[in-house]
Amino acid sequence: MIVKRGEYYHYQFQINGKRYRGSTKSTNKAEALRLEAAKRIEFFRNPEGSNGPAEKLGLDVAFDRFLTWASHHVKPRTHQRYRVSAKRLITHFGATRIEHMNTQAVEGFKSIRAGECSSAGVNRDLACLRTFRNWCARMSYPIGQFHVQLLPEGPGSMRIVSFAEERIYTQHADPLLRDVSTIIVETGMRPGEVFEAHGENVNLGERYIFIPTGKTPFARRTIPLTNGAYGVLGRLWKSGKLFVGAATHQIVMRRHKKLCKRLAGC
Repeated sequence: MIVKRGEYYHYQFQINGKRYRGSTKSTNKAEALRLEAAKRIEFFRNPEGSNGPAEKLGLDVAFDRFLTWASHHVKPRTHQRYRVSAKRLITHFGATRIEHMNTQAVEGFKSIRAGECSSAGVNRDLACLRTFRNWCARMSYPIGQFHVQLLPEGPGSMRIVSFAEERIYTQHADPLLRDVSTIIVETGMRPGEVFEAHGENVNLGERYIFIPTGKTPFARRTIPLTNGAYGVLGRLWKSGKLFVGAATHQIVMRRHKKLCKRLAGC
């Protein structure tokens, strides 16, 4: 851990029962955290800095420990994201010892992965690998130093759905998919926001829905309801979550993709 004493941040941690502490000589917290992680690795590898040899771990074993830790410290969807990326990373690196990881190896993974999926998909795996590297440093596992450079991502593809396409989609959608799509189209809400919506955040009298959470202040907002959204939310209104069930999001997304594929073939 790091604590600020006077002008600078100081580090303090234990390795094999031996305590290490000192000044990072930095006034920036983020920089101090990076310096602390580097110090952990330095003392872990230094024979004079520990009471025993460092534990030798393959990436597969270390990632399993990381996922176990993440299951208790991150959101379920983030943990699921890590699990998806872990499968591809473990397939590529296997039992490669984490102290042998380097930038060249990471770049090799990136080149192969870029031929399998989009830049956004590659970047999700790389971001997971970077988080895993930082976690290993905090846990004092002797992971090699490597740089993670994300791929540039374009603006993505966007197409405006016509009113005729919207009408056809609604006509063929099942009731659950129709309700969710109507709310999204009429309010501009993200799918995750729809599935987390609570009746307590819907004001039918004033005709608005309040989004109380989000990563930025702009994500927490009040959205006026059109007639279409008002009709759906008024029918679904109840205390608590409007869409019950942890798997509702996945069910709707699967049905959405299946319906779009079917309509595209018509």
